[in-house]
Amino acid sequence: SDKPYEAALTVDLSEAASGGSVTISGLTVRHSSPSIAQNYAVYVPPPSRAASATKVELRDLDVSSSSGSGLGVEGGDVTLLSSKVHDCRNH
Repeated sequence: SDKPYEAALTVDLSEAASGGSVTISGLTVRHSSPSIAQNYAVYVPPPSRAASATKVELRDLDVSSSSGSGLGVEGGDVTLLSSKVHDCRNH
């Protein structure tokens, strides 16, 4: 993307009304962004208080970022399973 601070995939539960579970599976994620901070291919911001117990499972992903980090998690219960995070500029 040419927009700063834009992840290729954002799992945003900041306005969720309740908990539960979210599973994302089988994606190839390629990222490039001109931003310096919060420069993630896959980004999970803090969930809402109501969704704080929500479990996020990222499974069988292939993630890379030519300009930043592969995965940024700022809160919640996030599990990465059977995935590849590679060829990232940072981390």
